[in-house]
Amino acid sequence: MDRELIVFLVREGVMLFASLGIMCLFSATAGIKLSRWQVVLWLGLTFYVTGVFYLTSTATLADWQQFTGRFNQEQINLALFSRPINRFAYLLNVCLFVPLGLLLAFWRQQHWRWWSALSAGFYFSLLIELSQLFNHRRSDVDDLLLNSLGAFLGGLLGWAIIYHWKKHAANKPQPLPFNWWLLLGWLFMVWFLGIF
Repeated sequence: MDRELIVFLVREGVMLFASLGIMCLFSATAGIKLSRWQVVLWLGLTFYVTGVFYLTSTATLADWQQFTGRFNQEQINLALFSRPINRFAYLLNVCLFVPLGLLLAFWRQQHWRWWSALSAGFYFSLLIELSQLFNHRRSDVDDLLLNSLGAFLGGLLGWAIIYHWKKHAANKPQPLPFNWWLLLGWLFMVWFLGIF
């Protein structure tokens, strides 16, 4: 097996295990008994976020320590669609963030609004794009826009599924009572510090 794949799987496993511990701590202190659905949702979001960090080469503390303090002008693109159009890359940017909107729609369900999906995609993408400046990757406003669109589309899909559940299912899955920003922040901190 490829060494890089082994590192990824070990990192994912440790992040899932640590995330499960955090979830148990949150639920115990709040006095909440979580269903299987809620545990699967929590672990699904953990796996997704960690996978996105890996795929996008989100910067870590080691990258930040090696950073020279200078940004290359080629690294930053603030003009929308100024490069030649690469439809496949644009499609990948949208598809990468569809699960975020979908998972977060399930997370909050009745409290989920379309602007929540859009803002979640925007801020998560912004976190990634800004961190990539520290490991000499390209930060692009196109990625920010397309990732936000993907989260928005995922949120719409999630809303449609929840609407269907409300109409047709006798017992629909319950949303998680925790703020998902806490999980995202915790995962980024663990990723950034290289604790895995």
